[in-house]
Amino acid sequence: MQSEKVVKVHRVPDADEDRFNGDRPSRESTGEPSAEARAVDELRSLIDTTSNMARDFLELLALEGRLAGRSLALIVGGGLVLALLVPATWTLLNFALGLWLTSAGILSAPLALLLFAIANVMLGILLWLWIRRLSKNLVFPELLTAISDILPGQRKDAND
Repeated sequence: MQSEKVVKVHRVPDADEDRFNGDRPSRESTGEPSAEARAVDELRSLIDTTSNMARDFLELLALEGRLAGRSLALIVGGGLVLALLVPATWTLLNFALGLWLTSAGILSAPLALLLFAIANVMLGILLWLWIRRLSKNLVFPELLTAISDILPGQRKDAND
């Protein structure tokens, strides 16, 4: 007589069957992780991903902060050089034009110096008036007018 081996095959229940049939084997006995274990694994994965992402963002922030600092230092340095070059160039251009006018016999040296001094003062006054007109936009005049319309006791003229 041959001995018969009996093999029991357990079917993995669907999610609906698992909830309603308490007599079915659990997922742990079939080798699959339980729903709780999968949820914990997913939560760990989410936390790892989030912490890696946060670390990457902080590293990017630090790198870009250093780049911004270096860039700002170079911009300030370049601005200082430019602040020296522009007046020097303007002065040399005035000098060259005055020298040309005097060497051509059109103006005497003192008169040429006086002419360029007056021209520079007039140009300075025009720039000052232009900047003053533009600066009125910096106080948000329309917003102040709208606020003063809402709060009549707080009326203030934006053009002062």
